[in-house]
Order: sequence, then C-alpha cells, then structure tokens
Amino acid sequence: MKELLMYHIDLTFGDWSNDGHGQCKTYRIHTNFNPDELRLLMGRVDKLLDFNFTGQTDGLYASGVCGEYGQASYSSEEIKKLKEAGFNVLDLIQQYCSDTEEEIDGSILNYVDAENIFILLLDLLKWAAKKDGDDLFIEKDEAFVINTRMGYGCFYA
Repeated sequence: MKELLMYHIDLTFGDWSNDGHGQCKTYRIHTNFNPDELRLLMGRVDKLLDFNFTGQTDGLYASGVCGEYGQASYSSEEIKKLKEAGFNVLDLIQQYCSDTEEEIDGSILNYVDAENIFILLLDLLKWAAKKDGDDLFIEKDEAFVINTRMGYGCFYA
C-alpha cells in the first residue's frame, strides 16, 4: 500500500500562463500522489486512452482535451476512445457536459467547461491508477479563501 502522505495540489485549466485570452480556473485536489507522480499518472491516462487528454504525454506545454481556443467539446474520436476504454459515453455526456448539443456529421458534440473536464480527469486518474495496481486517493479539496485588500496597490497599469 502506498504511503498516505497527503498533498494539496492545484490543477489549473485554461490559460494559466496568461499569454492568450487570460482566463483560467484552478481546482485544488487532496491526494496521496506527489506532483511528479501525478504528472506521470496523467501521462499514463493519455497512453491508456491513446489520445492526448491531459497534454502530459507530449511535454508540459502540450495541448490536452479542449486545449485550443474556442474548442469547448469532446471530439467524436475522443468520445469513441473513451468508450473503447470502458467508459459509458452516454453517462459521460449526461454527467459532465452541458445541455447544449450540436450535430456535426452525425456525431453529437457536447459543450463542456473546465469543471466538467476536471471531474472527468479525476475519474480517469482513478481508472489509470487502478489499472496499474496503484492505491490512489484523490478528491476535490475545497480551499478556504480569505480576501483582503493587502497588495492592492501593487497592481496598477
């Protein structure tokens, strides 16, 4: 059994470097995998699915699912590969995608947001760890935020 040293890790979705549209969302997780182990597991997800879901397979700056500007849906090929991996695609669509649908070439593409991808990522990480026989504990961790006006003057145009 893996040692139960716990980590709080922030996962950022979107333009974390602020060099494009500048919008991103950060989710905190509580896990027994350290950051390096988590990155490796994310790369394992990509290899098991046979597509670049996390972006970790091709290096830190590679684009993962919904990684291009304006790309807010899973492709029909991504949905197919998720189904081949044993994920019930209909359940995925109902659970993780918004109600907006568009039919393109006979495929239904559902528009998603960062939280949808985050929730699916947690499931995929658990799935990959189980396939590898790893004892992964991972859950969304609600951070407590205290907002202050300290440092307000440090940010000006």
